[in-house]
Amino acid sequence: EVALFSGGVDSFAGAVNDIVTLGKSLTLVGHSSSSKVRQVQDSLVDELRRRGYSRQLYYVPVWVSNENTNAREYTQRARSFLFACLGIVVARLLGKNSFTFYENGVVSINPPLAGDVVGGRATRTTHPRVLRGLEELFSLILEGSIEIRTPLQWMTKSEVTSLVGKAGVADMLAQTVSCTRTRELESSRKHCGLCSQCIDRRFGVLAAGMEEFDPAANYKCDLFLGDRS
Repeated sequence: EVALFSGGVDSFAGAVNDIVTLGKSLTLVGHSSSSKVRQVQDSLVDELRRRGYSRQLYYVPVWVSNENTNAREYTQRARSFLFACLGIVVARLLGKNSFTFYENGVVSINPPLAGDVVGGRATRTTHPRVLRGLEELFSLILEGSIEIRTPLQWMTKSEVTSLVGKAGVADMLAQTVSCTRTRELESSRKHCGLCSQCIDRRFGVLAAGMEEFDPAANYKCDLFLGDRS
């Protein structure tokens, strides 16, 4: 199967659930516009291979960046469209008519966090309506039925995080990166702790009882005890 891989908790949990727990073989498609993000994906894939899953794991990293061009669009509202396009291209190269998005819950549906974040200003990362629209678009272009799978769609962040523990790779949780501020990524503290994805991750980890594998020291701001001024 073909699956999209960002290096965050959701994509890692989905991948190890399929590879380790379910015994599937996967082609992971990674997209990055920053070398720091690429390093996260590479390290996770390398470690899974080191643990004996090389024969079940193929990795296709794709670099996409508007280098030497001043950014005119600072939101990430087109990210899922770009990621889905990469997914269907790799799937078709492998003779497949489907691929997987490992996304879930509130962040996936992405309700507006402020009154002006509506319509085109909002990033509907993997909202079901968006995914059905992408399926329809790809099916029309390729003149065949295309399916986008979302096996984690209706799971909570806690349930998704727990999949990492069930697969026996909980010690790799701290290697994943969920933070939206990737350019500020540090080797010692990989998360800002303040963006919506960091907050969602922190609650999920704590609710899953897996704090020892992703301690507060991994965050620049401790959600509960740090300064929030």
